[in-house]
Amino acid sequence: MWTWILGAYLGVLIALVGCAGYVTLFIAETDRAERALRTLKTATVAITGSTGAIALVVCLHETGLLCPQVRALSVRR
Repeated sequence: MWTWILGAYLGVLIALVGCAGYVTLFIAETDRAERALRTLKTATVAITGSTGAIALVVCLHETGLLCPQVRALSVRR
């Protein structure tokens, strides 16, 4: 289930970056291009920041530092 949620989140951010990039590059109106550039910068920070945060959470969970009681209760087969 987490895969679908993260995939949808990434899809929305990629669509947002694509649209903002298009407006920034190909629209002649200065105000609109500046707003699109701000949106593009914000979305880029969200993509890189969330990717790092997700990687950190997964790494901490795998090592048992995030939720040690869950790892202790899991049954290995």
